[in-house]
Amino acid sequence: MAAVRLVIAALFCVAVGFGIALLGSSPEPPTAPHPADRSGEEIARLAARIAELDAEIDTASRDEALLRAELARARRALADRSLDPTAAAPPSAGPRFGAGGTTGRSIQSLEEAEAAYEQAFAAGDLEALWLLGADLLAFGEEGYPLFEKLLERFMSDGEKSGGAMMRRWNEEELWLGRFFRAFAEEHESFLAYGLSLAERDAGELGPGLERIRREIFDDEFLPVLLAFHRGEDPELTAGWLDHFEGRLALPDLGGVDPETILFGIAQIPGDRAADLLVDWIETHPDHRDDAIDGLLLQGSPRALEALRALLPSITDESLRAAIEQRLGG
Repeated sequence: MAAVRLVIAALFCVAVGFGIALLGSSPEPPTAPHPADRSGEEIARLAARIAELDAEIDTASRDEALLRAELARARRALADRSLDPTAAAPPSAGPRFGAGGTTGRSIQSLEEAEAAYEQAFAAGDLEALWLLGADLLAFGEEGYPLFEKLLERFMSDGEKSGGAMMRRWNEEELWLGRFFRAFAEEHESFLAYGLSLAERDAGELGPGLERIRREIFDDEFLPVLLAFHRGEDPELTAGWLDHFEGRLALPDLGGVDPETILFGIAQIPGDRAADLLVDWIETHPDHRDDAIDGLLLQGSPRALEALRALLPSITDESLRAAIEQRLGG
C-alpha cells in the first residue's frame, strides 16, 4: 500500500508541475479563467482523486485481510482431516472441538500418544501436536513424563527436519483460535502442570521444558490462565499463591517481570491475594502503580479497604479517578 501511495504522490507532483509549466508558457486568452483559478481547480481535482484512490486501497486491504483469514480457516479445516481428501472421518489426532464444545480427546489412553505424535508430525500438523500435548496434561501427573518426552522429541525432530516446524511455532497466528481455546478448556490442567514445573530446579529441565516454562508460566500468559480459573480449585489456587509469595521474596523475583507476577496475583480472588499486593506496595516503591492496578482488578473486600486507605496519597489524577469510581464515588 505504501508503494502505491508513493506512486500516486509522485504522479500528483508531476501533474502539478506540468500544469504550472503550461500556465507559464501559454498565452492567456482574454476570456479564460485566471491561471491561479485553473491551477487551484486542477489541484483540487487531483487531491479528490487521491482521496478516492486511498479509500479504494484501504477497502482492498480489508478485503485481502478477510480473504487471508478465510484461507487460514480453510487450511486448518483441511489439516483436521486425514491426508486422503475422500476420508469421511478425521485422524486420531484430529479435531478436538466441535461447535458445541469439547467433542472428546485426540487420544483416549497414554498408549495412543506416540502413534498420534508420529502421525501429526509426519503430516506437519502443529495444531494436532499442540492438542495432543493438552490431552497428555489433562491426564494429570500420570501424563507428565510422556508429555515431556514427546516435547523434547518434538524440539529435536523439528531441528532435524530443517526447523520449519520450529519457525511455525513462533507465528503468533498459531496461538489464536483453537490454540487459545485449548488453554481455556484445559486451563486447570495447564495450571497444575505449570505449578509442578515451577517447583523444579532449572538444571533438570531440558530446552523444551525451559521454553514452556519461560513462554507460558513466566510470561504474561500465566495471568490469562489464572483469569480463566478464578480460584475454582482451592488447593491449586493456594499452590500458586505460595509460589507467588516465594517469588516476591526473591531479590530479582526469580528473573520474572514484576508486572507478570502482580497481574497474576490480581486474577486470584480472596483476601490473601490482596494482602500480597498490599505488601508489595508497602515494601517496593517501584511498580507501585502496577500493584494498585492489581487491587483495582482484584476487587476483594481487603483490596477495596486498601484502596480507600491509599487514596489520599494518590497524585495521578486518572488513577485517583479510577479508585474513586471503584469505591463507588
